[in-house]
Amino acid sequence: MAISGLLLALLLPSLALGRIDRHEIVSKYNVVRTSLIDNETTPLQVGNGDFAFNVDNTGMQSFLPFNTLSSWAWHNDSLPSNGEELSDYTGVRMLTHGRNVSYDIPDPDLPEVSQWLIGNPNRINIGRIGLTYKGAFLSTSQISDPKQELDLWNGIITSTFKVDGKKVKVVTQGDFDSDAVVFNVESDLLASGDLTVALDFPYPPIHTTKYKYEVFVGVYDFPDNHTTSIVPSSTADTTHIYHELQETSYFVNLRWPSNSPLRLSRSGNSTGVAKHRYSLDQRHSSSSLSFTAHFSTDRQTPDAPSRIAHRNTVGWQKYWTNGGFVDLTASSNPAADELQRRIILSQYHVRVNSAATGQSPQESGLMNNGWYGKFHMEMVVWHNAHWATWGRQELFDKIFPDLYESLLPSSLARAREMGWEGARWPKMTETNTGVSSPGGINGLLLWQQPHPMYLAELAYQADPTRRTLEKWDRVITATADYMASYAWKNESSGYYDLGPPYLPLDGS
Repeated sequence: MAISGLLLALLLPSLALGRIDRHEIVSKYNVVRTSLIDNETTPLQVGNGDFAFNVDNTGMQSFLPFNTLSSWAWHNDSLPSNGEELSDYTGVRMLTHGRNVSYDIPDPDLPEVSQWLIGNPNRINIGRIGLTYKGAFLSTSQISDPKQELDLWNGIITSTFKVDGKKVKVVTQGDFDSDAVVFNVESDLLASGDLTVALDFPYPPIHTTKYKYEVFVGVYDFPDNHTTSIVPSSTADTTHIYHELQETSYFVNLRWPSNSPLRLSRSGNSTGVAKHRYSLDQRHSSSSLSFTAHFSTDRQTPDAPSRIAHRNTVGWQKYWTNGGFVDLTASSNPAADELQRRIILSQYHVRVNSAATGQSPQESGLMNNGWYGKFHMEMVVWHNAHWATWGRQELFDKIFPDLYESLLPSSLARAREMGWEGARWPKMTETNTGVSSPGGINGLLLWQQPHPMYLAELAYQADPTRRTLEKWDRVITATADYMASYAWKNESSGYYDLGPPYLPLDGS
């Protein structure tokens, strides 16, 4: 025992030298912005994987109406009005090893139905929260001396700037436990009443065939297509806004400190494009205000701003402290610093955009709505497998195998209708309907098919038990049954072919 103790004492200095100071490394790469951004600049974000709030230089959405996106917020456009019926769409038949098979690709005889199926349901921007100055959202011409910093270790965005020569400070934080964002605003302009907070609610845009490149933050051209209203609360520190658009409805639950009461009122014209705009200002003159904005399908009493702010900081510190970490700071390679920066920023980015519950993010995450907000099954591995390889198994298990389980009934039906066994996984979809969006090549791709096997192997490596095998059994069996059924034996060569019209690579 004495020898072991001596060896340990000798080794301790070298072990200490090898310890990674995660806090120092992460904080070195805080994002700092000192110039005003435009709508082609990647916004900074706070969020939790199921919800994200995207900000401009004000720490809000004051001069750029960026998206506020959630996993539950989906909407269906109006049905085609040209007489085409959804039930008329049965895919497009293509010759496959001697028989006609219907594939999920656009039907030239049903262009509007095909486009509707591609674009629906679509994820929606659930609200804009920004600062107004003398009744109008801030413009870039009114802002000077901007400085903004994303504190990666704590998940806090601090934004300072001047309006009319007077300083404004906004601190923005998300919440790991709910679809909430917390703001703390400080400025003498609040006391004068010139600076206020506004909440505005757009309507989903009219979706076009140029879906790949649209960001879909919503439009304000159809104020009569949806309704918003204030739902009073029985407590003085809480109120609610109810938003209803066709079959989609939700609440914004607002809460503030009881000793700093706020007042919510409709500020928009009852018939104009600002019909769904609300003002949140102080009941008593003060140079600071703070509040929680919690988005939910239910009316709830959200947690107080201070509680969420504390929980957010604790959650981010726990995230950075646990799991894998790469330290390149001792490398002499000139590219090491840039590689380290990208590693750190990507770790923040995936926590905000990829740590969803039971689903995968769209390719642009919760930043914008390209591809209508739907995820691509062939990207599920790239977006989510890293949780297991970085030692963050709890985030992996939030998604798998639930994502595949939710899509299993529709995937079994798809394979059966096409004449094969097992489950044919879709290409571009969402978990609500499981419908494979009939894009130009969507129904012809198969590279998403073997991914469950790799993901199940990662799950088993983390927990090599019978329970893991049973949890993945239905998904893996259905996946393998389809793959075995789909392969066609070519009698002339003696080999099994996948064959046309299957596409081995996107666009090939």
